[in-house]
Amino acid sequence: MELWQNFRKKPIVIRAFKFDMEEARKIALDYFKHHFSKMFEDGKSNEFIFDLNGCPLITWFNGFKIMRHFEIETLEGNHHVSDGDWIIRGIAGEFYPCKAEIFEKTYEKVL
Repeated sequence: MELWQNFRKKPIVIRAFKFDMEEARKIALDYFKHHFSKMFEDGKSNEFIFDLNGCPLITWFNGFKIMRHFEIETLEGNHHVSDGDWIIRGIAGEFYPCKAEIFEKTYEKVL
């Protein structure tokens, strides 16, 4: 039997949104301002996590890196998210980032 075999992705519909760094910064700053005192009370001054309207958890480490460093929790660990990446919810409800050029070659919009 040949080691490499050919496979085609099954035609499934996924949910995704395009990550917007400016919008995420605004949400993060609003969250940070609202929860700043609670973070210190809870001993979480170097890290906080929040849910973006039912979307994946996004983590910022270190208050000073809040504006530069965005990560998403995936089944394989934390992954860096860049402006313009697509955040995909997979068939098992998991979330993962996908670079725009890969997303555009792999998916087409369903109307």
